[in-house]
Amino acid sequence: MPIDYDKIKNDLKEKKESLQQSFLINNNPMLNMRELSDYTDKVLIQIWNAILPGQVYSLIAVGGYGRGTLHPFSDIDILILSPEVPKDNQVSSIEHFIRTLWDIGLEVGHSVRTVAECLDEGNADITVLTTFLESRPLSGSQILYNDFHSTLLKNMDIHHFISEKRREQKYRYNRAKDTAFSLEPNVKDCPGGLRDLQTIIWIAKCCSFGATWSELFSQGIITKKEFIQISRHQRFLDRIRINLHYHAGRRTDRLTFDYQKVIAEKFGLKDDRAKRASEKLMKRFYRAVRSVQLLNK
Repeated sequence: MPIDYDKIKNDLKEKKESLQQSFLINNNPMLNMRELSDYTDKVLIQIWNAILPGQVYSLIAVGGYGRGTLHPFSDIDILILSPEVPKDNQVSSIEHFIRTLWDIGLEVGHSVRTVAECLDEGNADITVLTTFLESRPLSGSQILYNDFHSTLLKNMDIHHFISEKRREQKYRYNRAKDTAFSLEPNVKDCPGGLRDLQTIIWIAKCCSFGATWSELFSQGIITKKEFIQISRHQRFLDRIRINLHYHAGRRTDRLTFDYQKVIAEKFGLKDDRAKRASEKLMKRFYRAVRSVQLLNK
């Protein structure tokens, strides 16, 4: 039975609209991101099985999508793992798969690599290695994915990884003028923003301490108080970023003056004689990023 791509496209659009409406009611960022990620999984797997059935490749979610925490307008990063360099006819099928994803409305970032190429790319670029660290299989060869995963971990230089992530963070701080307290901060990349939270998890995961705040707490890496605080700050920052995406109708991470007032209202904040709603929001924001910075150090 042929697959109805128009129906998939319409269903995807309706699902995204439904998630947006639900988020406006429940204000639950993790539920929103998980449901969007899960539904995206379903769509990718359906199209993969229609275009590349029974193939020896492995379809893998990487990066933020690999974490299963997909913000509304974030890129969907995937890795197509191949046991060897694909031949021309195989490349044509892969290109058809990627083109179809774009046609139905999914903004996909993709790469096609062998396990050896992944290792070379990861060793050459810490950013690529980090996206691989957050991988999870979606469809295709589980054996090939297992080989990729075990090879990656076996060749991981933990000290180099930590050193490079610290260097990367320092560069990001310098680019942000080393301050979290910009009047129009970038929720993702500013010091104390979401990227700092991800950096903690990346390093913890690399060292096999865990991949969630609860796992870090159970391992004794963070205290119960830190666990409660950091979980609250994560929800707060994710909620701001999701609201930014929805209000802008595109991927944007800068909390500009225009957005501050609108998002303050989404948090139920109102103007009073002492402070405007936007000022109340930013006070909470600066308190959160200061706390994240301290934990990150």
